[in-house]
Amino acid sequence: MDIRSLCALEWQRLLSLLSFCATSEEGKNLCLSIIPLFDEKEVLSAQKETVEWERGEALQGRISFEGYKRVPLYAPEGLFLPLESFRALKHNLSVYWRLSKWLKDKTSPKETLLQIFYDDEQLLALKNKFDKVFDERGEIADTASVQLFNLRREKESALIKTSSLLKKIMDKTGGGAFSQTSPTVINGRLVLPVLASKKNMIKGIQLDTSSTGTTVYLEPFEAVDFNNVLSEFESKEREEIRKILIELTNEVRELAPSLENAFETIEQFDVILAKARFGKKYKGIFPEISEKGSNLIIKEGFHPFLIPDLNDLREEVFGEKPKKGARALSLELSLDKIKTLVLSGPNGGGKSVALKTVGLLALMNQSAIPLPLKEGSLFPVFKSIVGIIGDPQSISEDSSTFTARMKHLADELKNVEEPFLIILDELNSGTDPTEGSVLVKEVINYLHKKRGFLLLSTHDETLKVFALSQKKMANAAFGFSEKENKPTYLLQMGVIGNSRALNMAEMAGIPKEIIESARKELPEEGKKLLTLLSDFEKKLEEIEEAKKRILKKESELENLLKEKENQSKSLAEEKNKILRNLPSLMTKWREEFLSELKKEINRQSVRKVSKKSMENIIEKAGKEIKAGEQIKEIKSFIYPKEGSFVKVYPLGFQGKVVRIDEEANRICLEKDGKEMIVGIGDIEVLSEPQEKKSSPSALNLFNKEFVREIMLIGKTVFEAEEELDIFLDRAYRDGVETVRIVHGIGTGKLRKAVRDYLKKDKRIENFEAAPQNQGGEGATLARIKQ
Repeated sequence: MDIRSLCALEWQRLLSLLSFCATSEEGKNLCLSIIPLFDEKEVLSAQKETVEWERGEALQGRISFEGYKRVPLYAPEGLFLPLESFRALKHNLSVYWRLSKWLKDKTSPKETLLQIFYDDEQLLALKNKFDKVFDERGEIADTASVQLFNLRREKESALIKTSSLLKKIMDKTGGGAFSQTSPTVINGRLVLPVLASKKNMIKGIQLDTSSTGTTVYLEPFEAVDFNNVLSEFESKEREEIRKILIELTNEVRELAPSLENAFETIEQFDVILAKARFGKKYKGIFPEISEKGSNLIIKEGFHPFLIPDLNDLREEVFGEKPKKGARALSLELSLDKIKTLVLSGPNGGGKSVALKTVGLLALMNQSAIPLPLKEGSLFPVFKSIVGIIGDPQSISEDSSTFTARMKHLADELKNVEEPFLIILDELNSGTDPTEGSVLVKEVINYLHKKRGFLLLSTHDETLKVFALSQKKMANAAFGFSEKENKPTYLLQMGVIGNSRALNMAEMAGIPKEIIESARKELPEEGKKLLTLLSDFEKKLEEIEEAKKRILKKESELENLLKEKENQSKSLAEEKNKILRNLPSLMTKWREEFLSELKKEINRQSVRKVSKKSMENIIEKAGKEIKAGEQIKEIKSFIYPKEGSFVKVYPLGFQGKVVRIDEEANRICLEKDGKEMIVGIGDIEVLSEPQEKKSSPSALNLFNKEFVREIMLIGKTVFEAEEELDIFLDRAYRDGVETVRIVHGIGTGKLRKAVRDYLKKDKRIENFEAAPQNQGGEGATLARIKQ
């Protein structure tokens, strides 16, 4: 690919951002030299590598190549590599081992990555050897060889003996003769730091003097043999280390080709790592591949340098701070039946940015760098990507802007392959308008016959009109807001744009008198065209505003529907909660009911019912409640539909739903040819009609003699008050002391109405919310005056 096209599309600038995501210097340098691929299989394989790496880091955690660096692998025969090289090799082998382990982890499949991984078991063995020879600080470890281990133990023993001897001499002489409290090492030998004025007190060899001359370093005659033994051990240790390092250097030399391959693998994977992490910053994806290169669709595509998610990275790399109030606008482009697109619109309205966005996204796609766009996008794998944008004039080659562009275009046309993406930004600027217009028109004709996509920007009205008359050609324009007198930066397909030179000059600060004079000098036809385009843009602006209003209304409607759905769910959950608690509640009611009746028997009730009779009633009531307790399975509430078969709990019969009144929470049922209204809260939807069972209902308890509870859920306030009045009247006549009124929680409207009613009712002594195990705020207990 021509370097001039890469420069025009600011490819190197993008790679600079990418390189900062690599973890090693070698990886960063490789990122800066990425060239797009032009073979479809290679592109798809490279994209899979990026996707597998991103998925692997998400499932297994991150891996880093920090600290990795290339080192020389060869040393002359008989010599060994520098210690720093060995330390770097040890780190590199650890990185290679961690990479191998991470890739082979089956938590996340990495089929494509494993295919490019250089796997060599010999390198694992070499790593183990390095771990044996060097400790964590990179120093030669005692475990490097058995001989070294033994030598160091013997040397340590000799050192202890020598130190012990010198300390005895110091103790015998007295501390006043020494400048330090312990022996020191000079030229590899243990000596005594004796004050110069006291040196005659000790017989020995003077090895050195301090810089001030106040201290002399003496080796006592008694210690000479000890130091000689110590020196001999040190000499043997150095020789053993030399042998170890030469042996290790030879092993490295033998495995140098494998090490080179491993290092290349690490660097290659660092580039893949950088691509994955770079794309993750802005949630990038890869578009679908267009078969035969026939479609190019961009959904919410962004120019990489304008993505807010990369603001911090751009500041770190280029020192660029985001402009206050700036916002990135996405690009929508669909070229399925269009091969050539002519862009027009106001200066500074977004044409060049749009062209660069398309070109840069194509380069990223074919370099396996995730793209900042949305699902539904479609890209071909281009054989050629050409960008002629900006000012490529060369002072050194004595070429003008126009000449340089023509030279670039000529070179590209010689080598262009299909399918191609060619981007031309105001190609005919910088030369005679008439000749330039004809030239560009013929370039369009030439390329339009071939397989590929041509995108060009222009202010030339002739080229705009030409695109209208050709098959598979189209115009597109960036809008201009008449109200705000500035570009909208929104691309509109099928529209011819106005350059708005006078408007943009006015925005730039050119005096108004110049602008007005220039408007008067416009030819009449030019004025008419500008007026026509201006009116057209106004209409488009009105359409866009109407579209926004419609979208806003749709959003509000969706929110209302969701709110309604949530309310229905809340009602269903409330009913299910009550139904789930019903068996335990009925057990408690039974106990309370029997307890009250027993008390009444003991008091010899004012109604003078015989004890035997009351005991029979208790027995019968107990049986009926036990029958009610047989309700074990509470089904989740299902909202009825017209035509559904339902069972009405309070009345114990079945019917077919004829109508539903959602606002009143009631339904109309048909039974035996007659219609009746019931509350939605009193029914259960059946899959099919059920045969009537002979077993007693749990609600048979609430008859004329033992009225203790009423269910008002699903009733309107008016219905609830009517039924509550009848219920309380029966309870008062029967001498019931306490009743339970179930009204549910819901919006609280029915609960308030019930309690307001009880406040006014003279039959009621007092009332309170039911205990939590009897329904809590969903029910009210009322005590009736006796």
